[in-house]
Amino acid sequence: MPYDSVYSEKRPPGTLRTAWRNFYGDATAMIGLYGCAGLAILCIFGGWFAPYGIDQQFLGYQLLPPSWSRYGEVSFFLGTDDLGRDVLSRLLSGAAPTVGGAFVVTLAATLCGLLLGVVAGATHGLRSAVLNHILDTLLSIPSLLLAIIVVA
Repeated sequence: MPYDSVYSEKRPPGTLRTAWRNFYGDATAMIGLYGCAGLAILCIFGGWFAPYGIDQQFLGYQLLPPSWSRYGEVSFFLGTDDLGRDVLSRLLSGAAPTVGGAFVVTLAATLCGLLLGVVAGATHGLRSAVLNHILDTLLSIPSLLLAIIVVA
């Protein structure tokens, strides 16, 4: 039986495969991955899982506590608010805009940071000096104070 190669060459696993094995072996990382995947599924399909409309009111059922009613049925799993609206339905319907907005803002900040980093690393001279001074000034402002100023 002829051999194509006298020496059997073992290929080491790639960087991505090694990173996935390390990630997969960590229980905390996998719990976080499954939690984020569950949150993403609820954000995408939450409007279809909601048992009631977000503006549907139930008169006589205001401020019900979570879960069971005195009759043994679960009609309002997380209870109702002061207007008789189902809290679970409002939570599932409101998750998509909240998490989606946070995702869009994070993506925009990542792209702006990537663009500024590329420009700062690729330029020399006056442009680089001006950009570095502007970024040093921005980094010297305390982040909590900046957040209060932006919100106000």
